[in-house]
Amino acid sequence: MNFGVYIHIPFCRGKCDYCSFYSIPCPRDQGETRILLDGYLQALIKDIASNIPFHGAVVDSIYFGGGTPSLFGQNRISAVLRTLKEFFQVIPHAEMSIECNPSDIRVDALLPLIDVGINRVTVGIQSFHERLRKLIGRFPEPVKPDVLEQFFTIPGIVHGLDLMVGILGASDEELYGDLSSAIMLKPEHISVYLLTLEKGTSLADRMANDEEFQNLQRQQLACAIDYLADAGYHQYEISNYCISGFESKHNLKYWTFQPYLGFGAGAHGFTGENRYYNNQSVEEYIKSPCYVQDVRSVDAAMAEYLMTALRLIDGFSETSFWEIFQTDIPYHVKQALQALQHEKLLKCMQDGNSLRYALTKEGLFISDYVIYRCVESLL
Repeated sequence: MNFGVYIHIPFCRGKCDYCSFYSIPCPRDQGETRILLDGYLQALIKDIASNIPFHGAVVDSIYFGGGTPSLFGQNRISAVLRTLKEFFQVIPHAEMSIECNPSDIRVDALLPLIDVGINRVTVGIQSFHERLRKLIGRFPEPVKPDVLEQFFTIPGIVHGLDLMVGILGASDEELYGDLSSAIMLKPEHISVYLLTLEKGTSLADRMANDEEFQNLQRQQLACAIDYLADAGYHQYEISNYCISGFESKHNLKYWTFQPYLGFGAGAHGFTGENRYYNNQSVEEYIKSPCYVQDVRSVDAAMAEYLMTALRLIDGFSETSFWEIFQTDIPYHVKQALQALQHEKLLKCMQDGNSLRYALTKEGLFISDYVIYRCVESLL
């Protein structure tokens, strides 16, 4: 089975109020920033070179996430890619993705990245409305229409765009304005995330996760699903939509229990049998990368599979469950699946000689609740 590779670049210009990922703002002094990024690059190279058990593995996707990985720069990203190709079998035309802020999508900044193999670029807009960006504490960068238009006409890459909906205080006019602006740019891929009030973030301290917030989220998500479907975007995962054929191969690995290797401070990996993670600070990682094995029981692994597979609009089949665990779906899970069918939150379809389970549209709106019901007996 082919592996994916995730590279965590935990640097950004400013920490957004809703962000719960491990990231740190770069120093204001450019010299200090250069020293920090160069040190991190050397740690990444050392980390990749020391992963001896998986050297030679076939890799078909590489994902630079963060933070804001475009801040790492073309030369450092190129060095990481060279190191990966030295120790792994990176297939020709492998999917190579990077996340960017709106200020980093200038043609002159992206062409060098494309030259070293990046072929999928996602820009985190969140909202085209400055008022909403300020409301959620998105690092205040103006979204310049002319720069966006230039980015979405760059040939040879898949253009992605991230939006955020369900922002308390957002009007219907602002919601449809964001969706309309996104469609006009004609990206091949759009991610629409519900604003999540993550514990420990400054946004969670000033916004209430109450009934008003939840009702707004449901209403805005329903509008986004219908709007994007009418525009020809296929929803293949709870938060992800694309023109047919432009699904994220790398992210599909997460949702279908395929292996991926993680490198970097705060990175996670899954070898197909075991999970591991790095919980070091950048300073600790630069001194000496160190990973922790995330040992899980069979029940915990089954629960994780169901939690990720049910995020897919097509859900999962009994056959796919058997192929991974070499056993049938546990009795109590089967009971929960049947109960949720009766409540019209899950649907069950014939899939060859197997059955396939997936969220209904109603179930999608309360997916966290539905998925918890499915896996509760395994926890």
